[in-house]
Amino acid sequence: MSEDFDREERAFADAFREALAAEAFRPLDADEITAAAPRRRAVGPWAKGLAAAAAVVVVALAAGVVLPRLAAGGTAASGTVEAAPAPAAGMAPMDAADRSTAAASAEDAGVAGAAQGWIDLASAPLSPRSYAAGAWLDGRFYLTGGQLDAPCPPNASCVAPSRLLRDGASYDPATGEWRAIADAPVSASGAPVAVGSTLYYQVWRDGVAGVYAYDTTADAWATLPKPSGDGGLVAAGDRLVSIGGSDEQSTAVDEVYDPSARSWTALPDDPLGPSFNRGAVWVDGRLLLLAHDLVPNPGAEGPSLVRLASFDFATSTWQRLPDSGVIGGGAVAVAGRVVLPDTGSADGGEVGNWGRSYPMGGIYDPASGDWSGLPALTDAGEGVRQAWSNTSVAGGRLLASGHLLDPVARTWELLSPPPLGNLEGQTVVAGPDGVLVFGGWDGSRQTDRLALLPLG
Repeated sequence: MSEDFDREERAFADAFREALAAEAFRPLDADEITAAAPRRRAVGPWAKGLAAAAAVVVVALAAGVVLPRLAAGGTAASGTVEAAPAPAAGMAPMDAADRSTAAASAEDAGVAGAAQGWIDLASAPLSPRSYAAGAWLDGRFYLTGGQLDAPCPPNASCVAPSRLLRDGASYDPATGEWRAIADAPVSASGAPVAVGSTLYYQVWRDGVAGVYAYDTTADAWATLPKPSGDGGLVAAGDRLVSIGGSDEQSTAVDEVYDPSARSWTALPDDPLGPSFNRGAVWVDGRLLLLAHDLVPNPGAEGPSLVRLASFDFATSTWQRLPDSGVIGGGAVAVAGRVVLPDTGSADGGEVGNWGRSYPMGGIYDPASGDWSGLPALTDAGEGVRQAWSNTSVAGGRLLASGHLLDPVARTWELLSPPPLGNLEGQTVVAGPDGVLVFGGWDGSRQTDRLALLPLG
């Protein structure tokens, strides 16, 4: 089974299960709805500095100072880099004329006006591509891997991508410096997790998850032993944890990695019992597990709610926490809160109707133990969208559904779409002060378009 098919199948299964889940949830009161009005973004002084940095990169490119783009037979300043395969027919990279035409088309479509605030950056030392992995760590954006294959159309049956890339680069927005990084052992994708100065990537191939570590200080990759449960990776302070996804087919295994012994050790059984759609976040010095109760399907009397437990590494013990009233997944820790950012709801449908709708998302405050509803999303405009995930953390806010969510102030802020709009397979990376967008498929070819939106 292909990597893409596996990923899409898991995503479909998770979405289907989430649509069958929940219980009583506190509705928003009038004050909460009033507080949900979105605030407008003001571009701060960082934007001016970034514009200057972008200009420096352009000048450096003209002078031949910055790393050359990786092409067949090309080399980077840090050494020879494996050449990317030549683009197939219909996959030619964008040249200057192409970009001008695309920009004009975007302006005709009203995209350029909506992209106010974005800074067009000079090209990265990477060939055009889509679905590259992206991360932010210690003041730099990291781009790795990706594919040259055209994306699989929605609802289509496609073979697994075969034109995969392993090179990468990092970018410092403060100086405008690009730096080629060592090739990955395999084509990395998705969003890695950061522990210390290391980025950990989980790559699924033929249904098996491999784990690969990139040490940003040493510019070196390592292959880790895979966790026995093939769980999803979570950064838990200075630890790397693997959380098993479901107890449906076999008992889920949660493990912590010991880098000195290069081995995984199982955590004690959690107190939630058989669950599905299991995931975890690190907040307030604890590992917080979120999972859905396994209920009959069909035949459940009510929705399957998100249940919680926390793990204390100091005592190696679990603590059961009160259940929520939400039915969604995809929890993210941000600003001391746990956010399930899906603004939708479900009522069980015609067959298993629950009598009312239950919210998919909500905000949990570990300090008080209280759940609250998401603020009302009154502006549903087209903001910047991510290829691999619907969420990423931008400082103390969450990038989700094209908006920034401040879980403390309880406000949404609509972000403008990138200069060419939201492309299929574009990589979106959020940092504390800005959002970087790279690459994507414009409908006929891969691009290396690069833009940055400073955040005020």
